[in-house]
Amino acid sequence: IDKQAIAHLLRTLSIYFNEIDNKQLYDLLNGKPVNEKLVFLDNGNKLVDVFLILKERGTIRENKREIKEWICANFQYRNNRKAIKDFNEGNVHKILTRQQIVKRKIDLPAFY
Repeated sequence: IDKQAIAHLLRTLSIYFNEIDNKQLYDLLNGKPVNEKLVFLDNGNKLVDVFLILKERGTIRENKREIKEWICANFQYRNNRKAIKDFNEGNVHKILTRQQIVKRKIDLPAFY
């Protein structure tokens, strides 16, 4: 992801991560490893959908398999019951291949 897209993406996603994870998200989006999985503080499908949209817009060059593995390796999400959960590879795959549609989305401006 180019630097300008990363800056916009960080602003868009900042409300979905705590302060510490926001700092780690910057590193992760710049290709640096993180020590622990970052916790997305909402429905995990929304985060997967963001990366699908970025892939479809050509902002992300990696293939969908690589995106799926990267999401599962680096993120967790908070479910409806406020429990922290790991991403399920099968569910991430379904969203990335549009077999499952995300109803409530994060609005991504066209400049990504």
